[in-house]
Amino acid sequence: MTDRVRVLIRWMADHPGQVVLFLAAALSSVWVALNVSVLGEIPPGHFSKDVRREIELDYAVGLLWWLVIAVGLWLLGGGDRNHLLVAWSAKFFIVFVAMLFYEYKYRYNLDAFGYLDAALTGRYHMYSDVNWFQESWVPTLTKTIETGDVSDKLVKTAGTENMVRIVLIISQITGPYYHALKVVYAFLGFVGACFAYRAVVVIMGRPFLPAFYGLMLYPSILFWSSILGKDPVFLLFIGLYAYGGALWLVRSSLIGRA
Repeated sequence: MTDRVRVLIRWMADHPGQVVLFLAAALSSVWVALNVSVLGEIPPGHFSKDVRREIELDYAVGLLWWLVIAVGLWLLGGGDRNHLLVAWSAKFFIVFVAMLFYEYKYRYNLDAFGYLDAALTGRYHMYSDVNWFQESWVPTLTKTIETGDVSDKLVKTAGTENMVRIVLIISQITGPYYHALKVVYAFLGFVGACFAYRAVVVIMGRPFLPAFYGLMLYPSILFWSSILGKDPVFLLFIGLYAYGGALWLVRSSLIGRA
């Protein structure tokens, strides 16, 4: 036992940064666990009918989905798994710690809570007469072409309608848990940033880790790609576009891996 303690002490002395990170994570987890019932409370006025949410369960389901994705990255990440897990751990702190303060401050007017309302009740405040549990998930473009009202409705409401549809589809897998939905959206943003980095690799012809961490940890990208909203979806398609564009311009092909 003494030898094990000595090995542990030696490892801690050789890796002070990791020790500090571990302690910060442990203390943050304890503090959040004690305060999540307050910070995670959403004013009832956001919901179309009386909804009872078990905040601690909601938070725990979100943690479970974060862990599931982390295991997937570890199994499928190949030689990049360590870097991917570091970036995904940064998402953890944003989604489960920093975001709580943001959501608490702006809890009376966040779009994310409206999307949660749709997952919980089938209602969304912009379409008070629509039950989204019964509404067809046919894309808005098809519906508006049929009615001949493309230019106006598509510009003003298509993004919101399709966001509601995406939330409903994801909630069929995760359940209508706010933190679980938020983790899935954070993963969409994560994948978008990964594709943007792959575009950099294609252009440079080699891996370049400063670009990877610059994209993954840049404050505004890290934060806004971690919300339940349109931003992570936008980043996903921007990343796909950047990767496809780089492949086409550099290799004259849309097939291949950097």
